[in-house]
Amino acid sequence: IYEVLIPGIVLRPIAFVSTISEEGIENLTLFNWFYMITNYPPNISFACSHSAPDRLKDTIASLKNSQGLAMNITSESFVDNANATAIDTPPGFDEWTISGLTKEKLHLRINASRVNKSAFSMKCEFYKSINITHPVTGEHNGMFILAHVNVRKGMLAGTVVLTTTTRK
Repeated sequence: IYEVLIPGIVLRPIAFVSTISEEGIENLTLFNWFYMITNYPPNISFACSHSAPDRLKDTIASLKNSQGLAMNITSESFVDNANATAIDTPPGFDEWTISGLTKEKLHLRINASRVNKSAFSMKCEFYKSINITHPVTGEHNGMFILAHVNVRKGMLAGTVVLTTTTRK
């Protein structure tokens, strides 16, 4: 079904999400389902499929520990680096080590690092998750994530307009 739906659902930004576990292990991976869902308060969403029954991906497990996340937008200049993280790894694996990308700390309440080369990154806090179950089998096979985007006072002064050219 994925191969049938993807060509028909365009323009869809690819989310490049970084999180950090309670143990301090950083996680970086791609998600094909990412959207802004409200502007006040600013909220984004993305969906995560489970890699195996009853096994949460590290991103989901890390989100629930109040460490926050960085939502990064991919660019053509590092698409191969980003694709390197789109693999099924054992729990606790740090995808930054295989990405070849540089971390940049976000500070404040968010411990996750942003991708230094990303033209646009957002500091976010986990808000809510919704289990996705198959309508016939009832199998729990994914999770829909909602996150608040942190916007600090004064951030919008002198805002840079992001265009498709900027993202390349």
